[in-house]
Amino acid sequence: MFPSGSTVVSVEPFPELNQIARKQLGLPPGDSNDGSTRTEAIRARVKFQKDGKDLEDWVALVVVTRIFRQGRGPFYDCHAIDVTALRAPQGELDANDKLFKVMISSIRPEPKWQAYSNGFIAKLYQAEAQKEATIDSMVAAFQRHVADTINGVTANAELGAQNSAFGFDQNIRGVQTFRDPTSGRTMELSNLYDHAWLNGSNEYIMSDNPNFNPNGQLPGDWNQLQPVRPAP
Repeated sequence: MFPSGSTVVSVEPFPELNQIARKQLGLPPGDSNDGSTRTEAIRARVKFQKDGKDLEDWVALVVVTRIFRQGRGPFYDCHAIDVTALRAPQGELDANDKLFKVMISSIRPEPKWQAYSNGFIAKLYQAEAQKEATIDSMVAAFQRHVADTINGVTANAELGAQNSAFGFDQNIRGVQTFRDPTSGRTMELSNLYDHAWLNGSNEYIMSDNPNFNPNGQLPGDWNQLQPVRPAP
């Protein structure tokens, strides 16, 4: 942390630190051709006063950006590594530039810390990949639902159109459909009457009177047929 009143004098690329970081990460000298991992090192010159003394710092860091292809699209990890701050009295920062670069190049991360850090980052990547896979699954399920709904609406519309055409055809021919409840068999009879009866000899009687019942009035055993209305 810098005291209040500190001033950022300049910000510039720091290629030497960038190469050090890429070597630490096991990366080639230049950015990957596929753009999956990018690094950029910068350093900022900061002027400030502390305990009545005029001081300057080089504050340097490397920004690592990793791109992971997952499901619907990539997700990004962006974090800073090799954060350093090197201090000198005001006016002496540039004179110590070579020394500072040697110091930075000699810094090595603690193996235990490196293992912990890499493991933690790997867990974050795994969690992110799992989250993306869950979102992909939800999106796919929603898309299937939409497709099924559209297909269902289309099928119902086609069925309605077929029923309408069938009803129109029956009107032209002057018939309607009846079902025998004892067998489930359907048949077409005149549409001039809404009530029909069938006996065991395959004989039909039709009437407009809803109270008419041929049983007891005519010989034979008569079953009432059910009119089948086409769905709209």
